[in-house]
Amino acid sequence: MQELFDRKVKLVPAIVSLVLLGGAFYSLLNTAFILNFCIILIAGLIGMYLMYGVEGIKQLYSPLRKGSVKIILIAYVLSWITALLAKVLAGAIGQPTAANPIVDEFSHGIGPALTLLGKTLFMLAGEEIITTIPLILLVHVALRYKVERKTAIIGSVILTSLMFGSLHLSTYDWNWFQCLVVIGLTRIPFTWATLKTNSIWAGTIIHIAFDWLIFIGVMLGTLAH
Repeated sequence: MQELFDRKVKLVPAIVSLVLLGGAFYSLLNTAFILNFCIILIAGLIGMYLMYGVEGIKQLYSPLRKGSVKIILIAYVLSWITALLAKVLAGAIGQPTAANPIVDEFSHGIGPALTLLGKTLFMLAGEEIITTIPLILLVHVALRYKVERKTAIIGSVILTSLMFGSLHLSTYDWNWFQCLVVIGLTRIPFTWATLKTNSIWAGTIIHIAFDWLIFIGVMLGTLAH
């Protein structure tokens, strides 16, 4: 995937790609379109095709290499540690946190819950691609302006983590601390794994495993009652 950092991309396809992602995100929040659960993923794939062609999509979704499982497991544990530490910090400074309304939807019966669980596969994959495309473009622009590669990557990871957190503002009652600090920090291990394995599959797998642990816990709790 990191090969895309150095690959030239024309301005118009890059802008169209970002507009597609923005439009898909708007649709997810504001319309009842039947394919909203996968619209961001679709928009991201179209955007990647416009910028880099089929080869770009293949590079983005490169097969996981030997040693990737270890990286994924480390990043998964780190994501939970980061999330818990951020929650502790929120409590220590008296910063309230809001609940994710989608979690409650898993308590409405096993059938609807399983259907929603299946849809979240595409939704979470969409969240990965809507974060990774800006990351690729930011690093590419920084490298063109002769920014040192490590600095470009670290800076872009921070910016896209903040962007990722800001995308959740309407979901979490515009709680800036929760979105930018708690969610933003939790995002970093996902991106680290994607960069370390050179494949968006790593971040996608971790993101799904992270959220599914919460969703399945709610489902099991509902069944227990």
